[in-house]
Amino acid sequence: MALGLHGLILAAPLTVCLVVLGKYVPEMEFIQVLMGDEPVLETDVSYYQRLLARDQDEAGEIVEGYLKEHSREDLYDAVLVPALTYVRRDRERDRATEDDEEFALRATREIAEEIAPLGTTTGVGDAAPVEESFASGRKVLVIGCPARGEADKLALLMFRRLLESMRCEIEVLSPEMLSAEIVAAVEERDAAVVCIAALPPGGLAQRRYLCKRLRQRLPDLRILVGRWGLRGNAEENRALLLAAGADAVGTTLLESRTQLSQTLQLIPPAPSVAVPDPDPSVAQIGREAVSPA
Repeated sequence: MALGLHGLILAAPLTVCLVVLGKYVPEMEFIQVLMGDEPVLETDVSYYQRLLARDQDEAGEIVEGYLKEHSREDLYDAVLVPALTYVRRDRERDRATEDDEEFALRATREIAEEIAPLGTTTGVGDAAPVEESFASGRKVLVIGCPARGEADKLALLMFRRLLESMRCEIEVLSPEMLSAEIVAAVEERDAAVVCIAALPPGGLAQRRYLCKRLRQRLPDLRILVGRWGLRGNAEENRALLLAAGADAVGTTLLESRTQLSQTLQLIPPAPSVAVPDPDPSVAQIGREAVSPA
């Protein structure tokens, strides 16, 4: 009250100045938090913070709250996949421990499983039901290749949940496989499409190398790369991977699903394998052979 009318006149412009300082000066960011009317943290950051605090229950509540206004597909791209990139980033910068990373991955998988079962990875030779579906001409085989670890594998399992209505079956390989082993597995399984999951940060050089190996060995193979969760340098990443042999690069699961859908339209359905009816004369001979004299 000491400033009286002068203070009243100056209050509004001073407040505007403080808000501008809080928005554009990093050291004054706390002012924007105190005076702003927006949530302090985005949902993905709040979710990740709960994981770092080892509070899976509250992380699950954040997910439940998000799903009240958004779809499962939006949840994957806006909350769960970003959290996987955050824990990888913090692990590489020694801001998170190995235990922190393991907890975040395990909790995220369990929370995702509560929404829709993710299934398991399948190793080479473990996919007999998949082979049966290809023999009947109903599905197209897509090999999912995790680039560097469990986070990429988990992202691929989420991606697989988005493909339920498409005419493909995705087989997720182990993240422990080397590039040469991946190439051999794709060739042995005669896959039509490969989807490489390479969550940031890092991993670009290895994925370019894998794209080149696959393209050299299998020139007709369709290669998709998911740089899911990438926030910056998207066009540079895309250009480098396309130059290395990739057919398409997506930065979200939904973008990659669209790219895969367009790719499948270029692949003709495999012909159904008809089972011939038994020759009646042969069947009669068989019955006579076992009939009593």
